[in-house]
Amino acid sequence: MKNIKSNIKKGMLISVSLLLLSVSGKPQDSINIKSNYIGLSITELLFVDFRIKYERRINLSNGLKFEIGYKPGFMHFTDATKIDFGQKPTAWCYRNTANWFYISLGYRYYFNRNKTIYFSPELFYKKLDADNIVYTWGINKGSSYLTNQYETRTMSATIFGTNLLIGKRFAFNRGNSNFGFDMFCGLSLRSKKTNTTIFGRTTVTYEHDLPPSTVTIPSYDKPIEIVENIVQPSFQFGIILFGSWK
Repeated sequence: MKNIKSNIKKGMLISVSLLLLSVSGKPQDSINIKSNYIGLSITELLFVDFRIKYERRINLSNGLKFEIGYKPGFMHFTDATKIDFGQKPTAWCYRNTANWFYISLGYRYYFNRNKTIYFSPELFYKKLDADNIVYTWGINKGSSYLTNQYETRTMSATIFGTNLLIGKRFAFNRGNSNFGFDMFCGLSLRSKKTNTTIFGRTTVTYEHDLPPSTVTIPSYDKPIEIVENIVQPSFQFGIILFGSWK
């Protein structure tokens, strides 16, 4: 709960700061608004998550946005079978091992004089799958020893949610088209249903400077099935590179 409140405070602070900074900027002498915008999310690309966004400007103040994204899984980062066969374990992260599909629809209202600052409510859907991966985390940390738990598991999640974003568009004109970038931030609320199957588990204790060279994870006779329903608020921030045309 403490982290949630902290994220909400950060989101509100950055949102207000972005709005004040944008409003205080020098107004343009003319407005050059295009009808079609297509962009790529740079912040998501850092995590090998490919997000393509398209916006159709209906008029100076209103626009509709469509976004689609896909992230491939990288099973070689934490391949459970290799660890079972005695290979060196690696850290686990859903961002590395999972693949997911993302789609969203949104409305944008541009409300300042130059129509470059927008408020954007969005609805989104995300489907995430992680198959036969290794989940590892620390369960005890002493002065000389560490204890980690290792699991082989399969996980899938279905996520629905909404984003409330505020952003600023920076455009540079070139002939009949322009290019530039958007900066946005805001809050997100998502409902997530997660199905997890745990096939095996083991615990390893080792000295700080001597991590295990091999880890073998024994399999259960009957896998453990876990179903979770979670509602998660979060803070959003991003940068989008775009090009536009009539």
